[in-house]
Amino acid sequence: MTGVVLGLILAEIGLRWLIPYQPGEPNPWEKYVGWAGHPYEIKRPNSPRVETKLINYNQNGIRDDAHTYDKPKNTYRILLIGDSYVESEQTGLAETFHKRLENLLNSGSQQDSCKYEVVAAGGWGWGTDQELLYFEHEGYKYQPDLTMLMFVYNDVCNNYVSCEARVEGQPANNVLKPYFTVEKDQLVLNHFPYENPVSSWKYGDSLGGRLYRNLRVFQFSYEGLAGMGFIGAGDTTQRLDADTEAHPATYIYADEYSDDYLQAWTLTKDLLRRFKNSVQENNSKFVLVSASTDFVTYPEAWSAYTDVYPQLKAQTWNWEKPDLILEDFAKQEAIPFVPLQPGFKALASSESERLHIPIDQHWSPKGHEVAAKLLQESLFDLGVVSDPAQGTDQNENSCLNPSFKDS
Repeated sequence: MTGVVLGLILAEIGLRWLIPYQPGEPNPWEKYVGWAGHPYEIKRPNSPRVETKLINYNQNGIRDDAHTYDKPKNTYRILLIGDSYVESEQTGLAETFHKRLENLLNSGSQQDSCKYEVVAAGGWGWGTDQELLYFEHEGYKYQPDLTMLMFVYNDVCNNYVSCEARVEGQPANNVLKPYFTVEKDQLVLNHFPYENPVSSWKYGDSLGGRLYRNLRVFQFSYEGLAGMGFIGAGDTTQRLDADTEAHPATYIYADEYSDDYLQAWTLTKDLLRRFKNSVQENNSKFVLVSASTDFVTYPEAWSAYTDVYPQLKAQTWNWEKPDLILEDFAKQEAIPFVPLQPGFKALASSESERLHIPIDQHWSPKGHEVAAKLLQESLFDLGVVSDPAQGTDQNENSCLNPSFKDS
């Protein structure tokens, strides 16, 4: 018995040294989105595919430097909302595209009295639904001059409850987050607020909650068992068989959509429309950005993917289809739209370093660098930022009063 106790003590000391972890504090807005980071939480995510970086969440529960809700004087604030592409657990914070964008904007400005600030709010696995709810219940507090939504190809699946349930191994209509449905051409919000988020017990007064917050051995054991699916999985009758079945989100590139995907797109467009309206009601400008994808950027990545799922080879694919749908929708709704895929595709062959991390698919540090530059150029084109190379009269086109162009 003494040996067991001694072993646990040594394991606790070793884990505290090897794996920095701090559970943080309860997140007051987590119930609006289903899951989120926690104020002052420190962790290193466990990923079997790629080395992850230490993640520090600020006082408001997002992975970024500390930002106050009150906007500093003479500051043009950009709020960037998205999923794991924004949270960027594979990349150090200083190397993320949003930090690089902020630095590019400030280094290019000729106005000493004006500062650009990018507030990055990203949540792993978030769909457009959660990103919308984040803005409506938390993000608006930052008083952004510009709100950018980073759209990723799997968001359409995340937004549609039956697709989300199958991917996450949850019962249909019982996903662990708030979600929207379309009923009589109206958005209907379900499971809201979500009173029992995944992490709620960790901050409760139960024995398990206290052990989790204070003992690394307990934390490590719990997260390991959860990652292997032994605990916390619930009813897994909907689970995707990852060994034989391609991720349903892949079919966003199908040349012909199923009825489910058509309905998922209808829902997604309704969410984007509401997003735009909510942003404008809070006196902010709205820009829709679509991210690039590994197997669209690199044909060899698609070949490797279809080797794993050979059933995909018999189907016809259209790699431009999602962006064309978004572009058409954005024109109808007068939403400025910035697709990053064309720029990534054009640069992929000339860059010695891959822009996407193989298998993982998120951006590499070089990909973050490219994304930041493409976004800076797009903000120039939209008139959000004055391009110093154009010799603009800074007195007439202040960064605090940009001549924003509609799409």
